[in-house]
Amino acid sequence: MYSLNEMINSKEDWGHSSNVVGVDLCLRAHVKHYCMFHHEPAHGDEAIHTILGETRRYAEIAGDGRALQVSAAYDGLVIDV
Repeated sequence: MYSLNEMINSKEDWGHSSNVVGVDLCLRAHVKHYCMFHHEPAHGDEAIHTILGETRRYAEIAGDGRALQVSAAYDGLVIDV
């Protein structure tokens, strides 16, 4: 729901994790696709796109060669499993 910066600085006790924590959990669990959902209502498309880019970059760095697909959910999204 939040970027790491938001979680640390202003919403640390709101009960939601950051994009970075999500990536770390996915990598530890050997997840193949991390789809972020339940976005901050105050975030517009640009903010969500920025967080998505930061999350993808972090997944590349932290993944140590493991591929983790990262996407952001939106109304009407269909994911085939």
